[in-house]
Amino acid sequence: MENYKNLIEQIEAKFGTKISNVKEIKVLKNLIETSIDKEISYNTLRRFFGFLPATKTSISTLNKLTEFIGYTDYYHFVNFRDFTDWEVWLKILRLKQQKLISKNDLDFLNSLIPKEKFISYFIDLLNHFILTRNIKAIKSLFSINLEKIDRVELLKISISVGVLMRTLYKEEFTFLKQLIKIEVYRRIVVYNFIDYSFLNKGYLKLIEISLSLEKEKEHQLFLSLILLHAKFLNAKKIKANELYYSITDYSNTYPIVQGRYFAYLFTSVKRQEQEIVFDEMVLYCKYINKSEFYFEIIPVLLLLKRIDLISQIFSKYSKDIFEINNYNKFTHQGLFQVAKALSLVKKGTKKKALKELESINYELAFDSYLDYTKLFYLIAKYQLVDNKKEIEKEYLEIAKRTKMKKFDLELMRNYL
Repeated sequence: MENYKNLIEQIEAKFGTKISNVKEIKVLKNLIETSIDKEISYNTLRRFFGFLPATKTSISTLNKLTEFIGYTDYYHFVNFRDFTDWEVWLKILRLKQQKLISKNDLDFLNSLIPKEKFISYFIDLLNHFILTRNIKAIKSLFSINLEKIDRVELLKISISVGVLMRTLYKEEFTFLKQLIKIEVYRRIVVYNFIDYSFLNKGYLKLIEISLSLEKEKEHQLFLSLILLHAKFLNAKKIKANELYYSITDYSNTYPIVQGRYFAYLFTSVKRQEQEIVFDEMVLYCKYINKSEFYFEIIPVLLLLKRIDLISQIFSKYSKDIFEINNYNKFTHQGLFQVAKALSLVKKGTKKKALKELESINYELAFDSYLDYTKLFYLIAKYQLVDNKKEIEKEYLEIAKRTKMKKFDLELMRNYL
């Protein structure tokens, strides 16, 4: 029967894999009984999934199976399956009227994880509870099985909530402190939404507090590197011994974190020593995703005016760098194209440089990177146009808004 087939597919989706042996039937039995607090026969499940000769499944069994995947009963499953979106939104609406999230509510939310629209449901609930300052409900939301969600989907949460956090920096920082004490919230939202636009208007405080709370060394390295990069962007001197971690101990971290480490090295040494760091970096990055690795390095080299080193990177890895298949494609691409345009200007091929720059759509960058990307874009554009006053005005407005002192007029006017 078509209904049985659809029911099996939804049970397997919640279970996380296709039921292919009797060992998995035993695991499923325990999962169902724990979830709905009702007993279900092992042999009945074996018959239903085809491991014993089939008999007519009782309505009692069908009710239990459909309750397990989030329906009221089998009738509800059969008759309302085509309207599940509306049914779910009604449930979400009711959850938003509650002050507490119960175990049954969490089971319901966990049952939605395999569904395409789960992230939309989750973001809607999370934003509501942030706006209503319901810290208990938020803690409950972050206790569901988010580890089952891939990184791209988790980043949708970080972007949506990261923008909302900006409204809390001035008047609600006490509430923000409560939020970042929730470990999963901290790692999904704060660590993924690197907010350059609000770096000096609240975000750095979140990073400092997070570092005081963080116990894992890998995350401590990540947070320390962000603080050091922020120090560089605020035109403060970086000392060579400021980081108490060696990248050799963290070779399994994300390439972008490893890139941040080498970016820090470039900012902590004298100009004549940067070639030594460059040679070390080239040897190190042999087997790393080049697009992610160089995403943090190239902006730092741009600010250090090391176009010569950037040109060498492009000559070695241009194809790899522009082979961007990740969630942040347009943010990466925009910064790389700015670097390429400035390299072309340096070579004297301004027409090619302008063409490269005109193909950039910086508005497609992540919101957290939008101002950061635009500042680099304006520096490059300034080198290529005659009417420089308008560009200076826009550049200064963004620099003033973000308060990143590294981006001053001298950098733009005397770049090349």
